[in-house]
Amino acid sequence: ATGIPGGAKARLPSRGGFTFRSGAANVGVTFVSEAARIDLNQAPLPMLAGLFAALGVKSEDAVDYANRIIGWRERTIDLADRLAPGLYERAILRRRVARALNE
Repeated sequence: ATGIPGGAKARLPSRGGFTFRSGAANVGVTFVSEAARIDLNQAPLPMLAGLFAALGVKSEDAVDYANRIIGWRERTIDLADRLAPGLYERAILRRRVARALNE
């Protein structure tokens, strides 16, 4: 902001970084605007699929990945099983085996 009431507001960068020295330490800071983030708990399927497509995933795989996120966040075995039969149960079994091996 300009500091002048009614004046033009300064546009803040959506991402960036800077470094500075504090005593004997060199400090590096990077930041990204929260507006650039996608809330996986709320994003609709087209947004999630679009994200994967933008990252270079084939469109049919992008939709599949988006459906898996939706299945995960809804945490219903029915939906997860409909999207990828047995995937949810296999993931749980893998976690249990890994946990048992690490004990």
